[in-house]
Amino acid sequence: MRALTVASIVSGCVTAPPPTPVQPQGDRDANDCNVAAGYQWCPRTGSCQRPADLATRVGFAPESFAGYCRIKRQ
Repeated sequence: MRALTVASIVSGCVTAPPPTPVQPQGDRDANDCNVAAGYQWCPRTGSCQRPADLATRVGFAPESFAGYCRIKRQ
C-alpha cells in the first residue's frame, strides 16, 4: 500500500513540458522584418518599421519613407 501512495504522490508532481513558442506568421525579409504585416527595414532607425506608423510619429508623408530611412534604390 505504501508503494502505491508514493507512486501516486510522485506522479502528481510531474509537470507537463512548457508549450512550444508560437512562431510569427508571414513572410520575413533579410532583416527579419515581417513584410506580410507591412514592416520594412529602416536603416536610419536600425529597426523594422511600418511606413505609415513611422511617418505619423516622426512627421513626414508615408510615401517619403525611403527618403527618411535613407534606403538606396537599386
